[in-house]
Amino acid sequence: MLLSHNLDLSILLLPDGDDPDSFARKHTPEEFQQYIKENEQDFIGFKTKVLLDEASGNPTKRTEAVKSIIQSLSAISDKTKRAVYIRECSRQLEISEEILAAETARLREQIVNGIKREREHNRLPSVLRKDDVAAIQNVSDNRDKRSADRYTPHTDRMLDALERKVLSYCVKYGMKECADFISDVKSDEPMTVVGLVKAEMDVDGIEFGNPVYNKIFQQIIRLIPVYKDELQHKVKELESKAAETRKRKYQEIADKNLDLAGIEKEEHLAEEEISAMTDNSLAEFSVDFVSRILASHEDDEIRKAVLEMITVKYRLSKYHTKYTRVETEEDRLGDLIFRALNEWKQGILQTRLSALISDLTKAQEDGDDKRTCELQLQIFEYEKLRRQFASSTGDRVILPKI
Repeated sequence: MLLSHNLDLSILLLPDGDDPDSFARKHTPEEFQQYIKENEQDFIGFKTKVLLDEASGNPTKRTEAVKSIIQSLSAISDKTKRAVYIRECSRQLEISEEILAAETARLREQIVNGIKREREHNRLPSVLRKDDVAAIQNVSDNRDKRSADRYTPHTDRMLDALERKVLSYCVKYGMKECADFISDVKSDEPMTVVGLVKAEMDVDGIEFGNPVYNKIFQQIIRLIPVYKDELQHKVKELESKAAETRKRKYQEIADKNLDLAGIEKEEHLAEEEISAMTDNSLAEFSVDFVSRILASHEDDEIRKAVLEMITVKYRLSKYHTKYTRVETEEDRLGDLIFRALNEWKQGILQTRLSALISDLTKAQEDGDDKRTCELQLQIFEYEKLRRQFASSTGDRVILPKI
């Protein structure tokens, strides 16, 4: 699960008889950090070694070990990282890299297809498409008509809050790649946050009811081609910086007069550092692109709403982050976006259900038996759909970008 969120996992074995608390008490923070630096092991490399040691001389156990390692490899979301791990595991397992890559790709495809089927099952059904959504979003009781030209949340606070949550992900992470696929959309490129949200909205025929939210979302859509152009320039800029950094670091390594093994180790560490710096810079550029532009937008409504969405009210204390890698909102972005979308769709269903119940009460008061029967059947169907969405929200599993 953690591998699928693109986290770098390491294993640290402590001396016999020590747990993290007892070991930390025996050493200074500097000694503790140095021990971590010298002894931490990559999770997949560690798992491979342990499983192979346990399977020594037993073909059946070795086969099971290989399958378990392939399962871990298939969970790695980053293509480059996965290819590097496949190459390394191929060497450790003494299995052809082509075979290992093919089996990993096959298992990953099974995972993707399973999630596609789950997502298709949880789609808004055909009984709730654009006509119904338009009816919901334009009910006079749910709108202050005077707010059409200024930023005022519409009367239905529940839907406004649900729309705001979805939009906030677009504002804070709009151009970040977050998913391998989305059903009903043919694309060879990983899906960005805003692309994913737009595709989901298009398939289910929904749109933002709050006029300011809708205006912000349309502005974000217009930024997509601008982002692609600027991204190309950013990549070239980072490639140039990486080349300069590589030249400087390699010169520093040459000046140390190391043996061949030492040189290879230092060069490997240098390449890892350069790659991490480049990846982090690109990630920050993608994440910040939308908010950076819209936070200074000339439209007061857009600027105010965006600033409210990106303002961080609370910061985790250093006590909790000094030695521990804390899972962030960005780490769980794929899951959170689909949860927010499902909750929004569920809110639309609930709003429509409330309207039907109101219509039923009026039909009963008017003595309209035919209309009463029709509404009762509709309410039954919407209650069933609402329960379906309620049960699926929170159980969503989504595969982050490859």
